[in-house]
Amino acid sequence: MRLAGCVLAIAVCQAFALASITFAQTAGTTSPKATPAKAAVKKERDVTIGAVFSGPVSQGTANAEELGSSGTPSVTLFKTENQMAPGIGVDAAFGFQLSRKLWFEAGARLMKTGLRTNITNDFEGASGVTIDAPVTRVSAEGALLWYFRNKGKMAWFVRGSGGVLSDLSGDGTVAENGFIGSGGVGFRYWWRTNGKGAFKRVGLRGEFKALVQSGGASLGQRSTSIGPAGAVHLVFGY
Repeated sequence: MRLAGCVLAIAVCQAFALASITFAQTAGTTSPKATPAKAAVKKERDVTIGAVFSGPVSQGTANAEELGSSGTPSVTLFKTENQMAPGIGVDAAFGFQLSRKLWFEAGARLMKTGLRTNITNDFEGASGVTIDAPVTRVSAEGALLWYFRNKGKMAWFVRGSGGVLSDLSGDGTVAENGFIGSGGVGFRYWWRTNGKGAFKRVGLRGEFKALVQSGGASLGQRSTSIGPAGAVHLVFGY
């Protein structure tokens, strides 16, 4: 009787041991493996400082006419061609990386340009005359850049911007406000990518674009005008 009890006790212990081993193996195969947390990708930033230029922008034509007795034009005294003269200036912007290819920029610009009137076809045969009125333009814009090709040190992007402008007369007493926008394509080239100090990268950026203006200083009847523009910048990345 004692022998039978001992055998039964041994059998029960073996059963419990086997069950424990099986449970441990099952738990080891079914429990999910811990995945290491991905390190957060550091978003890049940069500062651009450089020169900007704009081409002439037509603001329409007008004729100086003498009216006849019936109230209709009888003689054209002269013709005027109005435009915003070519301009040059400086600007600066801060750039913030939003994703791998998309960036946002905020910046300001100061330009020297002018209103220009060309007087031609004088009734009395006088030579043509050009009259210039200097204008100082101050503007602030926000922009989005999309880098569609980025290989090595060279990258290509498209850029669109929009903001506000204020055109000041030569003596600064008259101001005309309006809106400004642009769209174009450009490149960025890093000639230093692993520097020390605050700015790890230093490079050059160039851009050619179409400039759209609504409001601001004007001599013609056009409320919206489009003209060519461009920029060359030093870029400091950090």
